[in-house]
Amino acid sequence: MLSAVVRGRYWADGACPSFFWDVEFYALFIMESRFVIVLNMRTAEGYVRFGQIELGMDRASVEALYETLEGREAEGEEGFLHMDLVEIRRGLPVSMRVLNCSAVELGRNVSAISRQVFRWKNLDEGMPEEGKPET
Repeated sequence: MLSAVVRGRYWADGACPSFFWDVEFYALFIMESRFVIVLNMRTAEGYVRFGQIELGMDRASVEALYETLEGREAEGEEGFLHMDLVEIRRGLPVSMRVLNCSAVELGRNVSAISRQVFRWKNLDEGMPEEGKPET
């Protein structure tokens, strides 16, 4: 007996269309890591996420972009604004690096990230996960 809950719907005895199984299997077991930058702000209750930027699946391109960002590596609970580079592996977030930024640095960093993502999406370079070389 094979049953599953896929996209909020219960399927019993293998009645679930194979397409959904393929998507779920891919998402859970085969999917490559993807990378995001999470924007956090310190409040009285602790750090609160106020934004997230999707960067694709190519580690080298994402790390090269992250290296160009302004700020300094955060150590502990210092600073009010953090930019966390997070790898999402099989649906689980893994924090890679954290930058402590001022508001001005955060603005410049978001601008730089936006320009690069625009290039990946709209120009000949393509997104890193599409296998095209980065220039």
